[in-house]
Amino acid sequence: MITHRGAETLHTKRLTLRQIRPEDSGAMFKNWAADPKVNRFLWWELHRDEAESRRIIEDWKTDRPDHYHWIIVCDGEGVGTIGCPNMVLDEINENCEIGYCLASRCWNKGLMSEALAAVIDFMIREVGVHRVYAKHDVLNVGSGRVMEKAGMKPEGIQREAVKRRDGTFGDLRVYAVLADEWKS
Repeated sequence: MITHRGAETLHTKRLTLRQIRPEDSGAMFKNWAADPKVNRFLWWELHRDEAESRRIIEDWKTDRPDHYHWIIVCDGEGVGTIGCPNMVLDEINENCEIGYCLASRCWNKGLMSEALAAVIDFMIREVGVHRVYAKHDVLNVGSGRVMEKAGMKPEGIQREAVKRRDGTFGDLRVYAVLADEWKS
């Protein structure tokens, strides 16, 4: 059974995950929302300015108890986001999809796997989700490594399930972890 708690502050060895706020728009714009390397495989367009980042954060309405969206803070600076917004939390089937992005300068340091494991743990242990899943474009192999390092298992491929910004269709690889498999 799902028990909504909202995006409570989470701490890992190196990170703090906390509710994102409009005043985080500067870090968001500077560190990942305007970086073409970060959004290469994502559906959203690069942000044009900090004001656009602020508008998006304000639109997320992150203070809702059924909205799970965190900013990833490392060494006092916002370097990415991770979350399971209410649109991908299926209360009937008790599962949720997690999405994330991280400043490219922070890649290959294990930070995203650390953040993902913390969110999986929270969603399973505190919220009561039975299954947590994530997907990535098959061309984005680094994201698959993040999911595996965080304890997720590959489930399969959704063929041509995403239309890329260049107009081509891409396959999505799905990873998941079940509550009874999870060990933090």
